[in-house]
Amino acid sequence: MYLPGDIIVNGIFSAHYRGNGPLKCGDFYGGSRSGARMAEAMLYAIKEVNNRGILNNVKLGGLGYDDCMSPVLGKLLVTEVHQHQHTIVDSSDNPLNPNTIDAYMGSMTLQNTLPLASLMNDLERPLLGYYSASTKLDEYPFYRYIFPSSYHTLKAIVLMLKRIRWNYVQVVQSNNEFYDVAFMDFKMLAAEEGICVVSHFKFGEDGNMTDVFNKLKHDMNVRPVFILGNATDLRSFLTTVRSNNAGGMFHFFTHLTESQDLQGVEDIADGLWTVHADPLNMRGFFNHLSSLQPRTYSENPWFKNWYEHVNNCSLDASHMRSYTTVCADSLLGPITNRLSESDVSLSAFPVVAAVYATAYAVDETLKHYCGTSYSGICSNFWTAANKGQILLQKLDQVTFEIESGKLFRMKDKSANFLINYHNYRNGTFFQVKFSIYI
Repeated sequence: MYLPGDIIVNGIFSAHYRGNGPLKCGDFYGGSRSGARMAEAMLYAIKEVNNRGILNNVKLGGLGYDDCMSPVLGKLLVTEVHQHQHTIVDSSDNPLNPNTIDAYMGSMTLQNTLPLASLMNDLERPLLGYYSASTKLDEYPFYRYIFPSSYHTLKAIVLMLKRIRWNYVQVVQSNNEFYDVAFMDFKMLAAEEGICVVSHFKFGEDGNMTDVFNKLKHDMNVRPVFILGNATDLRSFLTTVRSNNAGGMFHFFTHLTESQDLQGVEDIADGLWTVHADPLNMRGFFNHLSSLQPRTYSENPWFKNWYEHVNNCSLDASHMRSYTTVCADSLLGPITNRLSESDVSLSAFPVVAAVYATAYAVDETLKHYCGTSYSGICSNFWTAANKGQILLQKLDQVTFEIESGKLFRMKDKSANFLINYHNYRNGTFFQVKFSIYI
């Protein structure tokens, strides 16, 4: 996906699952963090930036890759373009100059982001993380958390526990590197507030879901349980709790859980607590999605796949794949008919914020090299040896509004969003009255 411009932001997204091999793509991924959705948010934000004239006589452009959930593919695609092994061209066959790529965004998972963060040490360009939030990424000087660092969201959970006076907790977690790092951070932050982790179990390593559940019952006097896991493990564990008729036995709280993560276990999840960054209002993006026609829209190469996924039908009768019905022309309504505006806002706002942050940082960098009254890009900007470092400094200083009354700012290499607390009741998350900046 390529939208030409004078300065390019390069997004690395996950539009497909990983295939049978490190460089193979599998089936389309249509989850809430789908690369199709993220890519569209990037395109939308770039156009908004240009329409607002944030850059003076300079057009922001975008480049999007699908890493297919592979830690190899994303880095390879970036490297091939910079080494001129792969040429990107626009609709008029004009080639992209890799030197115009001044910022990157990515990726969905820690595993896929680490190789990109390492590559930025060579390219010396910022990598803005729209979802990867592990503190392990603190080790990489060019990485910036646009989705707040897990340090901030875990700290908010600890402060919630302190407020509720749950001073003793048990923890169960998914068994991978992200959750290993998150648990160590949580344990440290909890200790700082006088909260004791009484027991800790990993799904798989400490037995199956039933085994882990039975181990929790060994400390029945400690009812608060932190489920630090992915959506699949969360649902599986809550299903196990239900099958043991253990509703109400424990007080569950989680990290960044969304409503769709609890489909099928709504009853047993009742009362569950979680935290989220306060999203920017994405009504403009939602309205933009409503205007897209699935048969004719072509800027986003994955939009048709996304439309098919949410409507469970194929737009191409000659290529049905796993679908059993064809999308009837008479029923081709907007994709937003099948989407929740709140869920779209929650997933898309870090991408939109990353594009805006890049634009404002580039504006300040252009002022640094070309003067405060710059118009267009001067030669000093193109030839500066330390441009990446200056751009990173300017990124750390950005403060702006996308919508009236909501300020975006960076703090300690992370976006400093308000953290909201949510309680799950009767199949819906309700925001409670207290929120916090970390």
